[in-house]
Amino acid sequence: MYNFPNEIMQIKNTCELNNLDFKLIDEHSGYLCQITKGNKKIELGVNFISSYPINGATANAIASDKAFCKMILSLSGIKVAKGDVFFISGQYSQLRNSGKSIQDALIFAKNEIGYPIIAKPNNGAKGNFVQKIFNDDDLKEHLHAMATKYYATLIEEVIIGTEYRVFVIDNNVRFAYKKMPVPKEYSNVNEFISEFEEQNIKRKKLGLNEINKNSESFKSMMKIVQQKRVLYPDTLNIYSGNALVTDFTVKIPSEIKKLSLEISNSLKLRVFAYDFIAHEEKLKSISKYSDCCVIDVNSNPMLRSLETIGQTELIYDIWKEVIDKSFKAI
Repeated sequence: MYNFPNEIMQIKNTCELNNLDFKLIDEHSGYLCQITKGNKKIELGVNFISSYPINGATANAIASDKAFCKMILSLSGIKVAKGDVFFISGQYSQLRNSGKSIQDALIFAKNEIGYPIIAKPNNGAKGNFVQKIFNDDDLKEHLHAMATKYYATLIEEVIIGTEYRVFVIDNNVRFAYKKMPVPKEYSNVNEFISEFEEQNIKRKKLGLNEINKNSESFKSMMKIVQQKRVLYPDTLNIYSGNALVTDFTVKIPSEIKKLSLEISNSLKLRVFAYDFIAHEEKLKSISKYSDCCVIDVNSNPMLRSLETIGQTELIYDIWKEVIDKSFKAI
């Protein structure tokens, strides 16, 4: 079972620890498995198959559509980044009203938000095509590249602050941590370019978009390297390797518990993770959850970040809870 998805291997190990019958249905790629307990069976998977069967189909679909998700959160009074959704391909064009095109996205970015902005796929994951953009030309090129894989984009304001990840099951926050950007220092420009090209190769292998060397973002990074300054990533993602888990905790401040409950009640999700940005450098310092800006909700979150900090027992405990509750639901 080498090279199969981490989540499937975690589920398999959890089954072995708890005397549950595990069967790999998709033996080619390992994307779908079945667990048997007595006369009951449940299926779990990765990618477009939910790893968390107790999440309802409607709730999962809304959370997977970032624009709809933001609309629901906003209606509940939860702070989200200012932005809007735009359609970047002809897919499903006959099913929607006209407007909200790439040209409209360019006008919105320049006049309503103001550069720099964040552009990301409306239904993306793993940080793919999430990029800080500095001008019209780069945005147009980025959106055309994004359109080869996605049909819509979100154009959002850049939020300054500290980014956190929170994981929730049935209104109970199981853990939280701070995302720490991985700083880079280079002795010369050639060293930076060489590593940049290696990272693009790595991103391609992971199924992520490559960063354009002609973009203003790349030129900005080059300038920082030339000035012998420390280079920090524009966006943070554990999967792509530009962020680390720090300040991990299972002792959750009351304000974050309140925010988690508000999100859970709004989206009707039983299992989810969300990312938010706050000005405080420590989770325990947050005194008002209304000051936190939610930037993403994931109804199918990976637990890979826990592997990086040796939280194996917690991983198996979470999967056991999910499996037990999935069996009780049928």
